[in-house]
Amino acid sequence: KKLYTESKKLFADASMNLREFNSNSERFLESVESADLVKDEESKILGVPWNRKTDEFVMAVPEVKEGPVTKRSILSNLFRVYDPLGFVAPVTVRGRILLQKVTKLKLDWNAKVPEDVQTEWKSILADIQRLSEIKIQRFYGIDQTKKQRLMVFSDASRKAYSAVIYLQGKGFKDEFKSHLIFAKARVNPVKELTIPRLELMGVLIATR
Repeated sequence: KKLYTESKKLFADASMNLREFNSNSERFLESVESADLVKDEESKILGVPWNRKTDEFVMAVPEVKEGPVTKRSILSNLFRVYDPLGFVAPVTVRGRILLQKVTKLKLDWNAKVPEDVQTEWKSILADIQRLSEIKIQRFYGIDQTKKQRLMVFSDASRKAYSAVIYLQGKGFKDEFKSHLIFAKARVNPVKELTIPRLELMGVLIATR
């Protein structure tokens, strides 16, 4: 409440109206002027949809452009998925692997891709259209006064390499919790590298 009052005054002194406040605390929302509130239950935090009622991040399903399956349409639809924290990396990396496969065919941007590629893309597209089913708790639920640890995993295959980070610790009822924080997956370079080299690249992004 103090932050709300002070920030409003600070911006008002600069002739700016700070508004669109949101919170998972009903008590706080009751203290905010109605003109300053976000009206919808779902809003966005840095572009990622967040439901204040359930306190969950919800993956946004992009609007898919219909039409012939070409290299251009695959690229356009794939990059409509906004996922800065890598929550749906297992889906998006499949699309990027397929895009690399199409690039190797050296087709024109607007040329129809082969039937096997179309079938594979439709499978990926079906997963993209189900992204709203994925919900990630914003609050880790881990007691910061107790011991915590970051668990970082990385791996590589012939097609891609990746890293994923979890936070582990005790909850407020002393129960064990493990929470996904961040993931990143990258497609292997066109010039083939050895598995050990790719595993090192996976360790590199995990360390970073």
